[in-house]
Amino acid sequence: MLHSLLEQSDTVESRCMVLSHEDPKKEQNLISYYQYSEHSKSVLCTMLKIAPGNEMEHVTNELFRKKLFTIDEIGRINIDTSAICKGYYYFAMSNNYLVTNQPLNRTIHSLQTYLRWFLNNELIEFTPVIDIKNEIKIKDISSIEVKEPTHSKKQKALKNKNEEPQNNNLPQTMGEKIISLPKLAADVLRNCMSEARSFSDIELSQLVSAKLLIKFKKKPKKMTDEDYASILGATLKPIAALDSISFKKANGATMVKGSELLRLKTAEIEVTESGKLVEQQIFQEMSRFIVELENEKNS
Repeated sequence: MLHSLLEQSDTVESRCMVLSHEDPKKEQNLISYYQYSEHSKSVLCTMLKIAPGNEMEHVTNELFRKKLFTIDEIGRINIDTSAICKGYYYFAMSNNYLVTNQPLNRTIHSLQTYLRWFLNNELIEFTPVIDIKNEIKIKDISSIEVKEPTHSKKQKALKNKNEEPQNNNLPQTMGEKIISLPKLAADVLRNCMSEARSFSDIELSQLVSAKLLIKFKKKPKKMTDEDYASILGATLKPIAALDSISFKKANGATMVKGSELLRLKTAEIEVTESGKLVEQQIFQEMSRFIVELENEKNS
C-alpha cells in the first residue's frame, strides 16, 4: 500500500505534511526518497523535517518539484531556497514490521502520524517488538517504576547532529493525556503542605524528585503470550526515555530497563566525507533486519 501510493505521487511536495497550520514556522514532515526491496518486500524511505528559510542544509524549490531526492543533494545549490532541513532519519516498512534508525529517546508517534496521514488510515498503530531473549512474563513482574528522565551534560554533547529537537509546544493528539511527574509531585506537595504553596513548580522540582509505581495483580489465566507481548510493547511505546522505566521482578532480584526489552539491531554504517550516512548501506541493513523479524515470526 505504501509503495503504491508513493509511486502515484508525482513530486516530493505532494508528500509534505504540515505539522500545524497555526504554527508560524510551518514545519513539515515528508518522504524525500524511497525504494522498494524485493528481498524483504519492504519500502525503504528517507524522512525529513523541514521549515521555511534560507539557511544551510536547505531544500530548494527544484528539489521539491522532483519525484525523489537524496540527502546528498540537499545544500548543493545556494539559490532558489525554499526550506531548511531541520533533521532526517530512515525507515523501512513491510506488511508486518517497521524498522527505523530514530534514536531511543524518540517515540514512534511522529512517524505513525505521518503514515496515517499519507495512507489516509487513522487506524494504523505501531507497537514496539519485544526481544524474545530478554522477554519477561507478566506473571514475573511485581511492579513497573517510571522515574524522571535524566540528561547529563555528556549525553547532550553526544547528541547526533542530524537529530532534530523535540518540540514540546506542538499540540498533542486528541485522546492522549500527558502526565508530568515533577508537576504531579509539586501538586501533591502543595495539597499536603501549606508551606509549599508559595514555591513555583521549578523551585519544587529542585527540592524533590518523583517516580510512578505501577503494581501488577495476579495474571489472568486466559491471557495469551500474544496479549502479553502487546501489553508490554504498548507500555514502552509512549516512553521517550526508555532507561527511565524499570520492571521489577516478583522475586525482587532484578530491575530490567525498558531499553533492554526492545528488539534492536546494531549495524556499522560508513559515512561520506561530509559526514552523511551511506544510504544504500543503511537500507540494506534495514531490509536484512526485516527478513530476520519475519523469519522469527514464522519459526
